[in-house]
Amino acid sequence: REVIIIILTTLAGRKGRVEMAPRRLVDECPTTPSKADKRILNSPASKNANNMGSLLGNKIEALPRTIQFITLALSVFFFFGIHNVLQEAMINTEGFTFGVMLGWMEVLGVTLCSGLERSSLPFIGNGEAKKQMVAPICAYPLLTLCLSMSSSLASWSLNYINFPTKVVFRSCKLLPTMLLAVVMGNSKRFTVIEIGSAMAVCAGLITFAAGDWSLSKPQFHPFGLTLVTLSVFADAVLPNAQEKIFRTYDASKSEVMFFTNVFTLMIQTGSTLLSGDLMGFVHFVMGKPKVEETNYFSIMMATTTDKQHRNLFEEESLETSHGTGL
Repeated sequence: REVIIIILTTLAGRKGRVEMAPRRLVDECPTTPSKADKRILNSPASKNANNMGSLLGNKIEALPRTIQFITLALSVFFFFGIHNVLQEAMINTEGFTFGVMLGWMEVLGVTLCSGLERSSLPFIGNGEAKKQMVAPICAYPLLTLCLSMSSSLASWSLNYINFPTKVVFRSCKLLPTMLLAVVMGNSKRFTVIEIGSAMAVCAGLITFAAGDWSLSKPQFHPFGLTLVTLSVFADAVLPNAQEKIFRTYDASKSEVMFFTNVFTLMIQTGSTLLSGDLMGFVHFVMGKPKVEETNYFSIMMATTTDKQHRNLFEEESLETSHGTGL
């Protein structure tokens, strides 16, 4: 009741007069806050409104909705453009053959930044790291698998196809994302206008990316196309799986983002270490001469194949000896 009186008094004071809330209005207000009210009151942003994200969010929310949309859309294009320019520059660097490490660096960056956001550092963190996890660990394997495939396979494909070809394929992920949203129950059927708008967006992105083909001819290596197609499928499953966790466990976006990237980073670090890409990338950054790193995956595959051939040869020899004896 006291909180409601303060709010009403503040609102009345802004109009140039102070009016106390009627007793009946206060008595009729529900004493138990709703689920949405609890989520707002208990959110890290409401408890620590002095962090950078909350301050920036409040500044943007104070703007008209049209200005908000234009500002956020331009920000997405700006930062995503910088991301693509840097990624293409790295993949075109002479001697750089570690495309899979681009995905590893992306996951590492998101893990560090989301960890800082959840920390208790002044002006940066929201203090959410002190809270207990809302979503259980068993909710993250699918997210981890999809994020690993999305980032690793797309970056790996750059060893076989050029950057414009990758961008064209990745620009089509909106349509399978919408299809999976209906299949997984995250959304009802989309209207014709929404489907047409999605197709127009994909067509526009493809046309824009294809403009670079006049400078560099597209490369359609079958293995590279397979990798980028699988990454598009994984990228379509990822947001729908995240949405399911939000609805099922009421987990915050920062929690899901942080733990998904932490588990993905662990898997990618182990896999790139076994494949030799991690150490090769470290040596490349340090300027050391290129050394053929040990690829334990290739060794295991070669060992398995050798054993199969040996067993097959022994079986054929045994059958031959039995046939000769007969």
